[in-house]
Amino acid sequence: MNSIKIWAMSLAAACVIGAIISFIKPDFSASKVLNFMLGTFFIAVLLNPFANGKRLNLDMDFKSEATTVSYSESREYLKQMQLSAAARSVKEKIEQALNKKGFDFNEVEISMNTDKNAGIFISEVIVTGVPSHQKQKIYDYIKKEFKLDCSVRENA
Repeated sequence: MNSIKIWAMSLAAACVIGAIISFIKPDFSASKVLNFMLGTFFIAVLLNPFANGKRLNLDMDFKSEATTVSYSESREYLKQMQLSAAARSVKEKIEQALNKKGFDFNEVEISMNTDKNAGIFISEVIVTGVPSHQKQKIYDYIKKEFKLDCSVRENA
């Protein structure tokens, strides 16, 4: 298994080196020769494990701890990733809207959850660092534009 990792790393390094050389090479009449040399280098790295009668070790250990994750754990992880992505998206939209309207605030926090039907819903919206004279305006704006209840907190 270790030899496969080393071979894959060598292959990736050869690709990166070839790409860098291809990008920085000047356009000149010998560029075909350079392309041929890069291709030959890549093929040499690709076939290196089979050179001199060596064989690639294909012994793979499928009993690693990484594969012992249960279905419920992976579902829970996926659900958390979805919640996180949805919260980030909603946060960005609210921040952009508040900035566009010229409101002053420090941060928007979004808490999301799921219900039994696997639906995602916003459980809490908190806007912090708001000047006292804009507190009610921000609350009203979020309620009107996003149809969400929120908590607006002043500067401490």
